[in-house]
Amino acid sequence: MKSTWITVFTLFWVTLLITLPSTAKAMNLVANEPATIYYTTNGADPVSTDTGMMSASATTDTAGIYLTSEQAYSWQGTYADRLKTRTTDYDYRYGDEQSFTYSLPWLFTFYGQAYGQITVDTNGNIWFANSSPVHSFDLINTGKGPVIAAWNNDLNSTYYGGAFVQRITSPDCVVVEWLTETYDDAGFNRLNNFEAVLYPDGKIRLDYKSFDQTTNKDFGSGVSLNDGTHYVEVANAAGGVYNFTGKSLLLTPYTSSTYTLSLNFTGAGKGFVVSNPMELACNTNCSALFAAGTQVSLYNSPSLGSKFSLWGNSCSGTGSCTVTMNADKTVTAQFDLDPTKVILNENGGNNFFTTMQAAYDAAAEQSVLKVQALDFFEDLNAYMAKTVTIVGGYNDDYTSNNGGETVLHGSLTVSSGQLIVESLVVQ
Repeated sequence: MKSTWITVFTLFWVTLLITLPSTAKAMNLVANEPATIYYTTNGADPVSTDTGMMSASATTDTAGIYLTSEQAYSWQGTYADRLKTRTTDYDYRYGDEQSFTYSLPWLFTFYGQAYGQITVDTNGNIWFANSSPVHSFDLINTGKGPVIAAWNNDLNSTYYGGAFVQRITSPDCVVVEWLTETYDDAGFNRLNNFEAVLYPDGKIRLDYKSFDQTTNKDFGSGVSLNDGTHYVEVANAAGGVYNFTGKSLLLTPYTSSTYTLSLNFTGAGKGFVVSNPMELACNTNCSALFAAGTQVSLYNSPSLGSKFSLWGNSCSGTGSCTVTMNADKTVTAQFDLDPTKVILNENGGNNFFTTMQAAYDAAAEQSVLKVQALDFFEDLNAYMAKTVTIVGGYNDDYTSNNGGETVLHGSLTVSSGQLIVESLVVQ
């Protein structure tokens, strides 16, 4: 240790108490209730209550759930003509166990996945990842990927009708129409007519015009993701869609009425972020629910020895951060240590310094200098007729001086006044 001159040497403890909020506050908002569904925020399953004829899968994952409702009967229809020329907007196949691929005019989202084409088979199905005809399958686990099964049965259009696809522009939609016999009735001109209408916003309408089958069979009609969990069987309680003559059903993709805003912290510094509306007040990773469409503003507040550096993910830069909750969002707040705030003099307000000498020179009588547990490379000369206390070992937000020792690499000379030191090593 280098030689030093200290006229008065006294050790005492200085306690600084700053009351901070707990690590995070996250509040759940009660969701608004759409007309055809009830749901909760405690993990319970959504329950469809609109028609009494449809059963939905049991799942707590609302992504890809379809809300089902009976509509006033309507029929869109196609040319349904096996002699008409095929075009990009009109195609068809007929026969037994036939299928064909149709390129959609827009991306159609089914269970959260966007598709540019579909495969239609003559058994009453629309496939998204399967190119071969299938009939009489398990709707919950199709074994062939996601499906819209307008009528899951063994159908045959060898003699009459077929499966037809046509784009309609007013309103914009793609219509898949089946005019077909069952396999059991093939050749007897007992036609069944139904359709599935796909809309650009992901909605699906199933229209059932007429049935004339001798044997009643339905192996599970509706929509399915083929994962054992996400499916809607539209005719479970009714026995089969062959009982739906003159009915139209609308399947609407579930849209959450609340979305999650997740706030993540990064960097070596510390700080708080609060939101307006006031659902978030955090200094560690946290999240909260906000009503769909809410504009959420985030405000940062660095701790004493830190600085705010950057927003990330759904916000950028260092300025204001406002996100619109139209989906789940994540925002990152980066706080770094501030090299200009390594010494704090609280007398008369928070004054920060980068060197001990500058802090001593500016200190008033009885000032206490709180110094972070860092290495300082300088010479310190206490040359004024005043009493100054230097307390080292502070952490970066000055809430505790149990974080180690402050090391002064240089000389410490007291030529006038009094200097009181604690947790300071001179080398």
